[in-house]
Amino acid sequence: MPNITNPAHGVAYFAGSCFKTATAYILDPMWHTRKKMIRNYYYFAVGLLFILFAVTHTINGIDTVLPILFGSNIEINSKIVFQYIWHIIGIENFIFGCSLIFASVYKEFSKFKFIAWFLITILISRWVIISYFTMSNNVKIQQIIPDTIAILLIVILLFLGARTKKG
Repeated sequence: MPNITNPAHGVAYFAGSCFKTATAYILDPMWHTRKKMIRNYYYFAVGLLFILFAVTHTINGIDTVLPILFGSNIEINSKIVFQYIWHIIGIENFIFGCSLIFASVYKEFSKFKFIAWFLITILISRWVIISYFTMSNNVKIQQIIPDTIAILLIVILLFLGARTKKG
């Protein structure tokens, strides 16, 4: 592993190596001769999406949002709170992604249905909060269309994964 001084880039490196391993398995030309590792492709896809969202969320914060915040006249304690809340969301997404990838290869993935329903609840709650604050501050509804599409896609995939009977 290279010497990484920025923690966000360390997370990006780890996520990239997970993604590289996962795609190497998927793109394997001899997949039909190997023992089936992925038992729930819905969980696997959502896990990869969560890791991707974690990396992009963290990089977006480091490159665009946090420099603007720290260049403003807001009190330093508020800046620090915003910074750690931003990174908590990124690490939550990363942990969710790793958990779902683990669940996707676990032999008895039906034991993970609770996780899927729990994540659906969290995502719907996030969308409600995003929508409420967007609409209550008279911001155009078009602002939340990308978030709405991403959350809806993940909720549908999680729902389908929770309904899958056998792996």
